Amino acid sequence: MRRLAALCGCLPLSLRMVAGVLRKQRHRALSSLVEEISVASDSTRALGVRSVLDISYARLPRAQARLLRLLALAPVADICTEAAAALVRRPPDLVRGLLEELANVYLITAVPDGARDLRWRSHDLVRASAGAWYASAAIGPALSLAPFLALRRHFRALGERCLSRRGPAGRREPDPQAPAME
Repeated sequence: MRRLAALCGCLPLSLRMVAGVLRKQRHRALSSLVEEISVASDSTRALGVRSVLDISYARLPRAQARLLRLLALAPVADICTEAAAALVRRPPDLVRGLLEELANVYLITAVPDGARDLRWRSHDLVRASAGAWYASAAIGPALSLAPFLALRRHFRALGERCLSRRGPAGRREPDPQAPAME
């Protein structure tokens, strides 16, 4: 355990991700994971976090890996389910499941929104790594713009919905879908 903690730089993010790998692969011997991380470790790569991130990313199913890469393109560290769905151009219910799986392996964190849904937050190191994975993926120029355009359309539609709820005096009308405030 001490060697594993040292390989992870004793950083909570890295240790949580290793715990997520072990939870998903309960049959796996701790020593085999320690060996895999030590072989992949490079002291210049964020004190072991990058190695753990690379290993966690390599184990993701294709759809989750794609979503994680695209989340790095969002202009903010946390994003709602609908915006994430716009990035990958998939239904929100499907994307919510992918986001929950990414949270289960500690690559993102579910944060209560206080309204109707959760927001999904990425640690800066995860976002930086996901951005590098996105850049290294074999993607043509036209496809590389598609997620940005889809996210822009989502935010524009959201803004138009907000503006359409303004009353004649410019005051905001209540959102009929929002829970009632007491």
